[in-house]
Amino acid sequence: LETEMLLLRRHEKDFLARKDLKYQEKFNATLQQTLAHVDELQKDLADHNIDAGTMQDLNNQFQKYGEMFNQLIGMQQKIGLHSKDGYYGTLRAAVHDAESQIKALNDYQLLAGMLQLRRNEKDFMLRRDMKYVDKLTNNLAKLLVQVDNSPHLPAATIGLTKALKQYEADFQKLVTLEKDLGLSHKDGILGELRETIHQTETQLTQTKEI
Repeated sequence: LETEMLLLRRHEKDFLARKDLKYQEKFNATLQQTLAHVDELQKDLADHNIDAGTMQDLNNQFQKYGEMFNQLIGMQQKIGLHSKDGYYGTLRAAVHDAESQIKALNDYQLLAGMLQLRRNEKDFMLRRDMKYVDKLTNNLAKLLVQVDNSPHLPAATIGLTKALKQYEADFQKLVTLEKDLGLSHKDGILGELRETIHQTETQLTQTKEI
């Protein structure tokens, strides 16, 4: 069981690092094997008239670990497993729409403003710090004013304004999901998963003392 717990942790960490669903399959296969071994041990203890109540607690903890991990994967799939998937893909499409419209205007000032937004966006993704969300919001407001005051025809700027507002809306949706997932290992689903792992490991240690 200790070996299987280490395997579960390994599959979990591999998924978090690589965002590949094959590690979910490996995790779930190992979990089923682990639960079968817990059940087997529970029966052996009962056959020897040893209180097996702790084994049921351990079974419940392993199941909870599995539920939390699979919940985390569901959230990550919503966010996106790669740049073209989920909300990552939606945001990418919005970015390309805004950028292509600015390039068509051949306006380097607006392009510089767009590049600043992309920098804020990437800083948030990399550092997972809400201050970059505030920076993007402020810089986007400035860019929208620039678009309003630009010498370009309204027919061109109306479409660009709409594209930039869509970009902001999609970014904010992504931020909300990232917060639900957890901006650090102590927050959101990541924090709940961490606590569940700790409880499972503690229960496994207590089981050894039967």
